[in-house]
Amino acid sequence: MRSLDTKDPQRDLVDPAVKGTLNVLASCTRAPSVKRVVVTSSMAAITDEPESDHVLTEADWNVKSNLERNPYYYSKTLAERAAWDFSHQEKPAFDLVTINPFLVIGPSFGVGVNPSNQLFVDLLKGTYPGVMNLTWGFVDVRDVAEAHVRALENPRANGRYIVAGETVTMRQLVELLEKNGWGAGNKLPKLGMDCAAGDFAVRLSSYLQPKGVGSYLRTHVGRVPRYDTSKARSQLGLSFRPLETSVLDTLADLQRQGHVTRQ
Repeated sequence: MRSLDTKDPQRDLVDPAVKGTLNVLASCTRAPSVKRVVVTSSMAAITDEPESDHVLTEADWNVKSNLERNPYYYSKTLAERAAWDFSHQEKPAFDLVTINPFLVIGPSFGVGVNPSNQLFVDLLKGTYPGVMNLTWGFVDVRDVAEAHVRALENPRANGRYIVAGETVTMRQLVELLEKNGWGAGNKLPKLGMDCAAGDFAVRLSSYLQPKGVGSYLRTHVGRVPRYDTSKARSQLGLSFRPLETSVLDTLADLQRQGHVTRQ
């Protein structure tokens, strides 16, 4: 959750996201050969507080985040809004498509640990006090890359695309790691906090966490994200790798780089 917290969210998150997006789009207007721009957005631009009884689609927008509440999500939302505003107002020669992935996991080209893969490092190193009532939507980085290519090459591609595979609870994820030999020698959470009393404790203790982390916990604990990926499947012909495959490939890559170990 390191990327969720910053001392100055306007300077560190919002300004780079919005200005960076607009700078790239402005540059593209100076290249007549550019016919389409595919922007990597995020599910954070669709919601920052999933509702268990609402299935998210590309029509949904995150309207709750701000500089105090989930500022990372806010930066993603403003960056995508800025991209669409630019497209509508400037009417460039290219059209715009956005890809909105959930938590992106999988093998990495870099040697560092990105914020999504950091989740596995933290789980194995005992960062979490217990098994909390959190549910994530994961998507493999290779599927996200494929979505970008197809969105670029398919003439019919348009608008936004939710790109996400299966959802998984923290408990299911811990059990998956244990089943595949990642429990011994590591510090996977054991204490069951995925219950009403645990939810209350997490919300209460969230006020002792850094502001960004606390905001995330209060808006996500006990909530189950639901989303419709039919547009990406039907228009882009996209399919998603099984969750277990992506998780195990992620761990193998983290182990290869020395970020995690298994006995």
